[in-house]
Amino acid sequence: MQLEIYQWLGPILSIFYILRTFRQYTLGKSSPRNTVIWIIFWFGVALLCIMPNKIADSLAEGLGFRDRPNAIIFVALGLLFLMVFYLSAALNRVENQLTDLVRKIALTEARQAELDAIEKENKLAPTITTTAIGIVSEPAVNTKNMLEDIEELENIVDKLIPNTTEERNDNIPNAGKMPKSKSKK
Repeated sequence: MQLEIYQWLGPILSIFYILRTFRQYTLGKSSPRNTVIWIIFWFGVALLCIMPNKIADSLAEGLGFRDRPNAIIFVALGLLFLMVFYLSAALNRVENQLTDLVRKIALTEARQAELDAIEKENKLAPTITTTAIGIVSEPAVNTKNMLEDIEELENIVDKLIPNTTEERNDNIPNAGKMPKSKSKK
């Protein structure tokens, strides 16, 4: 029996692709399901190349075709449609995952923008908070600026208001005098 070129080239290519598929699985680049599907496919190609007449006759008899070429073409088209359906479902799944991922990223960026805006407002207008025990706490970043502002305000107040109480009483009308009682005795 003389072997045709496809009868030895097909199985060699099938073995190469079976090993390649198994290697991708071991590296974690392929799922177990895809690995099994592709190994079965390449094993079928190898069998079809080695025994084309027996497989074609059994397909024709099993499916009810009169001749072998029609059976092989029908099975090949069926497998192609199955693969297109599988790829379409996988593409839809990836599109849905991508949509969910984009939504999550957009929400995260929006939240981060809100936090940045709040942080910017806090830097511009420092907040002073009172704790449960009454201690006032300030943001550490704004403490230096606040101390400088307080010193500047004290200087302005010192220039406007004299330090001695006697001077103040002289400038203020009725300073130190008791108000008259309006009640009748």
